[in-house]
Amino acid sequence: MAISREPLAHPLVDSEQVIVCICHRYDVGEQQQYLLNITGESLASRAALYCQLKAEMWFGSAVQVSTCGIAEALSALYGYEKVSAQQPYSIVDLYQVRETAVLAGYHEDLVNDSTLERIGLRDFLEPYVLGR
Repeated sequence: MAISREPLAHPLVDSEQVIVCICHRYDVGEQQQYLLNITGESLASRAALYCQLKAEMWFGSAVQVSTCGIAEALSALYGYEKVSAQQPYSIVDLYQVRETAVLAGYHEDLVNDSTLERIGLRDFLEPYVLGR
């Protein structure tokens, strides 16, 4: 199933339960991951980007955290639950989110956002780091 890069309207935008699809523009095959927000705090894009940027700091600037790794981190540490493919959903394209943050210049503020810090994040992400 190829996914559209356009965000789909979600009827539960103001609800606590919103599904997000984590993907990366350059993934090969069916690697997208679907998550259900169970906390009501909508931070999938910010937390996903935070994980990627911290991985670059810890493991080198050329690394990428797999979509599976980002989804595992969000489900274990940020109040999301992995679910099977469902629609409608909001897309979090890791490539696009990172590029937008860097071009807009807010990636440095984000990587220093203490509200996104989680104990054990480095060890949690390490098995999912690609490109070392």
